[in-house]
Parts: sequence; structure tokens; C-alpha cells
Amino acid sequence: LTPFHKTHYQARAIGQVGYIIVESTGVSPEGRISDRCLGLWNDSQRDAFKTMVDDVHALGSHIGIQLNHAGRKCVAVDGVDTIYAPSSLAFDEKSRVPQALSVDGIKTVMNDFRDAAKRADEAGFDALEIHGAHGYLVSQFMSPVTNQRDDFYSDPKVFLNELLDAIESVWPKD
Repeated sequence: LTPFHKTHYQARAIGQVGYIIVESTGVSPEGRISDRCLGLWNDSQRDAFKTMVDDVHALGSHIGIQLNHAGRKCVAVDGVDTIYAPSSLAFDEKSRVPQALSVDGIKTVMNDFRDAAKRADEAGFDALEIHGAHGYLVSQFMSPVTNQRDDFYSDPKVFLNELLDAIESVWPKD
């Protein structure tokens, strides 16, 4: 979270925007789209967000956050040696080939989303949105083009239901 982000979202609140959604935020280093994307995989990131969320609330707006995992579309290299996806299919000819997630790897991703959701709540966010579009990991599991698995995760409902259950285990019902 940079001074730009804080100023950007506070300016929306000053402008009387009622509900703000913070941009795509990675749940792990390899879950970022790029090296410059926001993240919420550790407590120092949570603490930085808390300050901004408190400021936005003080200015009269509500604020949510969009959690994401880029999957095979990750182009981050800072601290990212391996990228992951449902299947080992590169996004395009210029992209890295991802490692197909093992079942244990999928559980790790579920835990990353769960932990990021918990940190989002601790930071004071009012809502949370799971990024399931634009060809990122959630939509990669949903598409037969990018999900060529032969286990129970070949059924996109399995991944999605487990992901939502993991998040709901820590996100307040209200």
C-alpha cells in the first residue's frame, strides 16, 4: 500500500462516494497479477490497510476489498519463482508455464484466501469481493479450457464451494 493508494481512496471518500472497492489484492505473492499489485498475505499489509480504512470511514464512506489470485496470469517476479494454475497451461506464448496445483496446493490457496479475508476483517473492511473474472485463478477453475484436471477439482463447483466455505469460516455473517 503506497501513499498513492491512500490518497486515491481517501479522495473518493472526500468526494462523498458512498462505497469504495479497493482494487484487486493478491492473497499470496504469486497471487498478485504484477509486482506492483496490492497484497494482503501478512500482518504488516493488514496494518497498513487498517490505517487507510479508518481514514476512509472517518471521511464517511464504506470500503470493501477485492481479493484475487492471478493463477497463470501472474507476471510478478519479486519473490515469485513458480506460478500456479489448475493445469499446466501458459496464458500465452510469452507467459510462464504454471505448475498445476496439487490437492495440497489447492488447500494452500484456500487457506491464503481465508487468511486474507480474516486480515481484511481485522483491517476494518466493510465488505469483501472475490475476483472471479478476467481469467484469474477462480475463473481458471471454472473454465474447461483452463481446467483440464482429472480429479474432483475438474468440477468447478468443488473449487468454488470450498473457497466460499473457507472465506465464510472467518468473515462475519453481518
